[in-house]
Amino acid sequence: MFVFGVLELLLLVRFLLLLVGANTQTVFVQWIHDVSGIFMSPFNAILGVQTINGQVFEWSALVAILVYAVLAWLIVALIRALTPRRGPDTVETVEPAPAPVVARKRSNWWRRA
Repeated sequence: MFVFGVLELLLLVRFLLLLVGANTQTVFVQWIHDVSGIFMSPFNAILGVQTINGQVFEWSALVAILVYAVLAWLIVALIRALTPRRGPDTVETVEPAPAPVVARKRSNWWRRA
C-alpha cells in the first residue's frame, strides 16, 4: 500500500527533524509538521514529548508509525483473504495431445519408371 508507505515516511521525517533539532521556522519543517500533524492527532495524547538536551523525542510519532504499519498490514491481509488467487497454483494447464504418427509411403523420386 503505497499511501501507507508515504505516510510512514512522512512521520519518520517528522520524528527525525524534531530529534536533530531542525529549525522549526523553515518552510520545509513547518510543512512536514503541518501535514503530518493531521495523522498525528489521534496519537498526541497517548505519550508526551520528551526534551533531552534540546532535542525533542516524540514518542507519539513512533507509536503512530507502528500503528499505521500494523493497519496497512491488516488491510493487505484482508484484501488477500477476500480476493481469489490467480496464479500458477490455481490454473490448470492442458498440454496439447501429441500429433498422431501417420505412416507415409516412401517414394523414390529418382527411381520412377
